[in-house]
Amino acid sequence: MAYDKQNVIHCLAFLSLSVAVQGDEVGKGQRGAMAAKLTEWLRIMDWDVNEDGVIDNDDAIDIFLNEVTPFLGKLNPDELILEVYQTCAFLNSLALKGRWTDNLSKQVVQDIVEVAIADDKVLQSEINLIN
Repeated sequence: MAYDKQNVIHCLAFLSLSVAVQGDEVGKGQRGAMAAKLTEWLRIMDWDVNEDGVIDNDDAIDIFLNEVTPFLGKLNPDELILEVYQTCAFLNSLALKGRWTDNLSKQVVQDIVEVAIADDKVLQSEINLIN
């Protein structure tokens, strides 16, 4: 499977990773936070990515390594910003259709902030992307 711009899980993974890669190397703390947050979303969506009967960090890592990281790696900085906006627009379109709530939006922002601070340093570029 390739990165799917219409897949909520892929979009959430992309947003987390796009904040984590801003201006610094993705550290162990951020990788752990991203996997934990995405695993929570996978459980909410009831999606066992690798179909091993358990929804766990292995499923999240599969999405990050096989779907999101290759896609993000092809984007230049301007394309990255545009993709973040388009991803947010997609999630907002779900809200208009009644499939996304304000609480889910708040949870996404909270998760992204937790990923950004998981390496104990927050760069201005991470703050800019979150804002």
